[in-house]
Amino acid sequence: MFKLALSPAYYWPVKLGLPVDGGDIKEVTFEAQFRRLTLLEGKRLGEAVLAEKLPDDEVCRRIVLGWRQVSDDTDAEIAFTREAFERLLAVAGAASAIVRAYGESIQKAAEKNS
Repeated sequence: MFKLALSPAYYWPVKLGLPVDGGDIKEVTFEAQFRRLTLLEGKRLGEAVLAEKLPDDEVCRRIVLGWRQVSDDTDAEIAFTREAFERLLAVAGAASAIVRAYGESIQKAAEKNS
């Protein structure tokens, strides 16, 4: 049975590769909480990305509501705040990884429904 009482947001894993000493990449994972966009909202966001050439960090500001599994160097969880989120977006590749994860969440849902 389908219940038309969808949550306004959902968590999805984000995988981010970070360069480390020695020329290696360390993959880290956290969960981003994405807004559940309606079909119309998703279409408008896609149109804005194309027409306005929105950068990934701006897309993130429109779709991310929170996170889980983000910590500091002492492994203490960092609460999601706009300031903390901006610090994450300043990490090279983070915004692109978040946008990729969001696209993956939409794509996997569509595949499951076909």
